[in-house]
Amino acid sequence: MPLLLLPTGACYLTHLLSTNDNGRTVTVDAVETITLRLPENPTTGYRWAVASCGKLKPSDDAYQPDSALPGASGIRTFVWTAVPGVHPLALVLRREWEPADQALDHFSMNVQVISRT
Repeated sequence: MPLLLLPTGACYLTHLLSTNDNGRTVTVDAVETITLRLPENPTTGYRWAVASCGKLKPSDDAYQPDSALPGASGIRTFVWTAVPGVHPLALVLRREWEPADQALDHFSMNVQVISRT
């Protein structure tokens, strides 16, 4: 299990997810957090937004640019606290002022959280 240090200074025992997990079902332990990293360029107006996360508890949402250059792309990192059960996770890459059906991209998966106690 990777240990992740976020720009906020928080440290987590985490299950790290990325675009490669789109459409998958993953199983994680209830002692882990779920961390999803997606590429984003907010200067275009397009930002990832959580459409649904079941009963997973959001604990962080941070953006880290790839460089200090204006307009540079980067990575949006979402973190959730695991809660036992099966949770549909869905995000959309869209401009806030445009209709939801005009999203540029979609990410969806199922997260199964098990308790090993």
